[in-house]
Amino acid sequence: MKLLVKQPEEVYKRVDGTVYRQIFVVGDVHGQYDKLMEQLEEVEFDRENDLLVSVGDLIDRGPDSAKMLTLLTEPWFTCVRGNHEDLATSAIEELEENAVGLWLYNGGTWILDIMPGVERDKVIERLLSTADLPFVLEIECDTQKVVVAHAAYPDDHYKFGKKVDTFACTWDRDRYLEYQRGGGKATKGADLFIHGHNHTKEVEFYHNHIYIATGAYKKEEPLTLMKIQ
Repeated sequence: MKLLVKQPEEVYKRVDGTVYRQIFVVGDVHGQYDKLMEQLEEVEFDRENDLLVSVGDLIDRGPDSAKMLTLLTEPWFTCVRGNHEDLATSAIEELEENAVGLWLYNGGTWILDIMPGVERDKVIERLLSTADLPFVLEIECDTQKVVVAHAAYPDDHYKFGKKVDTFACTWDRDRYLEYQRGGGKATKGADLFIHGHNHTKEVEFYHNHIYIATGAYKKEEPLTLMKIQ
């Protein structure tokens, strides 16, 4: 399957991390807004001086997808696109005949619980805005260059602005599975790559790639918040 999705004006985005006191990257939240807020409180996250970066998949499966979307306008929050944002925007725009069914099947039924009217219109507007999120986020920290992409950075050598398969950025599993089998290698061009998408029981490290989607959509599973500065 290769879902048809809208492309943003800019596939890549840069963040100057040196202007922040602390920077955290959070794994796939999937609507677990309260769980995220609890984590931020535990690390004493400062909304005036810190930055929270999401690997995508803000929505679906968990209880508060609509509330998670409100973070998109917060100055202390930034995000890359996940495959669930792809599913939602493709369904709303009806880019493919089966797009609505695919989204609902994969956790999008929460949208049906919001009564038609002003509230649903606001949620739809926020969902559509996720089509403008970058696929790749480069963060220049005090001591390292970090690249965030939801599923993978689909190239062996990173370069800002380099043409990449954007569908692979949000959907690829092959690179992760290759790492699991003991293959794969470090990606040149950056110090650290952080991904979600492939759900793991705990954070997994392979060369200079880290996978932090630890199944937080399940109430009993943890949400990973990783400090990179």
